[in-house]
Order: sequence, then structure tokens, then C-alpha cells
Amino acid sequence: MAGESSPPADLHAVFVNVDDPAVTEIRSLGEKAVAWAASSVADDAASSIVAFSPAGAVKYCHLKNLPASGPLLADSPRITAIKLTSLRLRNPANAPDAAEKLALESMRADVEAKVALPRLLVQRIDHSNGTKEWRVYRPLIAVARCEACHGSTRWQSAELRDTLQARYPSDVAVDYTAGDWRGMASATVSDAPAARAVQITQEAQPTGKSASTQR
Repeated sequence: MAGESSPPADLHAVFVNVDDPAVTEIRSLGEKAVAWAASSVADDAASSIVAFSPAGAVKYCHLKNLPASGPLLADSPRITAIKLTSLRLRNPANAPDAAEKLALESMRADVEAKVALPRLLVQRIDHSNGTKEWRVYRPLIAVARCEACHGSTRWQSAELRDTLQARYPSDVAVDYTAGDWRGMASATVSDAPAARAVQITQEAQPTGKSASTQR
């Protein structure tokens, strides 16, 4: 299970007040991006299940071709990465990086303390080269239609179990019920001009991340 190790000592990431006027633009850009990602993923999953059945939908879910970095939204060039991640992963390629782990562990602490999850988290990452990067995180909550592929393993068909085992042998993104916290959507917002956005994103994240958003 991801998220158990401490973040590296050289990670300079802090959470900031989402209502601070100084981050209004950052919050607005990131909020738009994570809302788009969450709704698009949910719609893609639902339509794929209807068209192909839960087992058949696995290879199509979720937004298989969603780009993970680079210019993503035509009207928001400062959005340089969009990702869905969790502490209970389906696809290990979507494992959280160190900064994302801080956000996930903060959310998990709220869940365990039975405290309402925040609508958004805004995080500033200070790089050693003097540049800054911003992350906007939105918690993801399971709804009833999630249970078709992420619900109790007792109710999964043999075809679905076999498909998941073949594609994601380390899958632990199961046994959710509607209302459970599942993970989060993440949007990276560059603090620099758009021309430098991809470079900053590459510095912030390990290589090898997949564009797939199966969690």
C-alpha cells in the first residue's frame, strides 16, 4: 500500500490557505482542471460499463489516453499535469509522488478522525532552482456506479476478477462502497510562463508515470 514512507527531507512542499487572495488564480485554475478530470473519468467509466460490461470496460477505463503532462487544457496553458491517484491503487503507474503522498495522508487522517474532507487542498512546492509549482487536490468519493468495478470482490464476476488479475495483479482498489473516500484528483499549476511549464513538471515528478488513470 502506497503512502507509508516519509517524504524525502529535501521536499519543500507546504499547504496554503485556499481562501488566501494571493492564491485565488492558482485555486481557480486547478479547481477547474480537477473538476474536469473527475467528471470526465466518471462519465467515461459509466459509458464503458454500459457498452462493454464491467470486465470489458477495464481496458477502456478510465480515460486511457488522458495526457499526464504537457499542455492539457486549451484555455489553461498553466495546467501542466492532471492525475488521479490514491493510497489504494489499481494501476501502480499512478502511484503518488512525495508531494501527493502528503495530501493523501492528510486526507486519510481526516477520514480516520471522522473529520469532513476539505473541498480542495492547495500546495506550494519550492524547487531547488528557485522556481515554484502549485498543486490543487480534490478528494474523490465513491458513488454507487463505482462499485461495478471497485466494489466488494465477493460480487465481482469471474470474468472481471480474471481480467483485473491479468492486467493489475497488485490491485487493491476494491471493496469500496458509495460514500467512501477513494483518493484524489491532482492538477499541477505552473508558477512560470507556459513555455517553461513542461520542464518544471518533469523536475517535480519521477519518470515512468503512465497516462492511464486507472487507480
